[in-house]
Amino acid sequence: MLYRSHLPHAERRRRSRLLLLLKDQPILRGTLLVLRNTCGKPNCKCARGEKHESLYVVQSRKGKRHARCIPKAMRKDVREWVNRYKEIQELLEELSEEYWRRLDERDKTK
Repeated sequence: MLYRSHLPHAERRRRSRLLLLLKDQPILRGTLLVLRNTCGKPNCKCARGEKHESLYVVQSRKGKRHARCIPKAMRKDVREWVNRYKEIQELLEELSEEYWRRLDERDKTK
């Protein structure tokens, strides 16, 4: 059993950040994609070259790609959800790497 006080400072910091990100916070796995297109209306701004922008979140599930258009009112929130997921993933990877190093060190001392 690991006691928090016995953990290295960097690991305690990562774990604390991870718990903070997971606590009652929305997370969303996916990639944000901005599409720019024209609507075809002759008097629209896109006919003059100013294309319409749409934000999509794209996710692969069971080998199939799924995409959802994000309404303008939700864009900031969805960006935060996706960024939170990425940060959680990075922290988990860093923690995992630390334990790989510990295993390597243990093997070297044998």
